[in-house]
Amino acid sequence: MASEHYHQSVAIGRGFQKNNSKNWTGADSKNYHNQIRYLMDKYQAQTVLDYGCGKGYQYTIPACYGLDDGTTSETMTFQERINARSVFKYDPCVPGIDQLPAPTTKFDAVICTQVLGSIPDADLGWLSELIAGYAAKFVFIGLHGPDMPVKSKKLMYDPACLTHPRSIPWYLRHFANDWKGPDLYWWFRDTKNPINDWYQAR
Repeated sequence: MASEHYHQSVAIGRGFQKNNSKNWTGADSKNYHNQIRYLMDKYQAQTVLDYGCGKGYQYTIPACYGLDDGTTSETMTFQERINARSVFKYDPCVPGIDQLPAPTTKFDAVICTQVLGSIPDADLGWLSELIAGYAAKFVFIGLHGPDMPVKSKKLMYDPACLTHPRSIPWYLRHFANDWKGPDLYWWFRDTKNPINDWYQAR
């Protein structure tokens, strides 16, 4: 199922995680907290699979969150901010949380933030099926918009297996063309695109 490039990418990621204690902590997920909370409330979701959660510090280290009305939340964990009863944390590059749930497990929501940009081209198809299979109510994908600069994280990997730059239509074609899961939502940061309108027009 997974390509050799994928296994190589995971090995590179595990080495980076081991040697860089202050990087890939999971903080990127906090950039999407308003959108995820909106969906959690809309679907009355309680259980979450965070696919590619980094070290998971967002679930243990409280922070304040900027809200849509211009105010700031009280200090809380990411789990509290999105109002989840439970979160299953998974990241293939982090020992201790590198095992997926049983294939038959269902979660109300699957969130996947700042992950797809590091997945080799050939592996987006099976990853789409895997994520869809875990979700009962919705899936949320958060990514940098194509107008943002390529992150140093991507530059660690073999450029032959990652298409740069990846456009929004490219992601839709490679990840969502044969989508078999529940409602799928995308949020591209720093880009004005109709695919984000589900939140802006609420």
